[in-house]
Amino acid sequence: ARHRWSEAEQLLDEALELYSSSVGKAHPYHAITLVEFAGVLVATGRLAEAATHYAEALPVLRVHYGADHPATRNCETDLN
Repeated sequence: ARHRWSEAEQLLDEALELYSSSVGKAHPYHAITLVEFAGVLVATGRLAEAATHYAEALPVLRVHYGADHPATRNCETDLN
């Protein structure tokens, strides 16, 4: 499969802007998008940027889903 990381980044950035302005940064949609964006950053070798996205998403996931939810645990694992 051909990876289109640049296009993915652009679309995820647009989604973050949309969620930020519509539902806010404390909404799980925004957090999940941050996690998805972080995955693209990891895939392109930008680990420090990815860690920033994971760190921003983690507290939101904890609040909305709880510490034991798979999305929260996966984010925590990816951050560490």
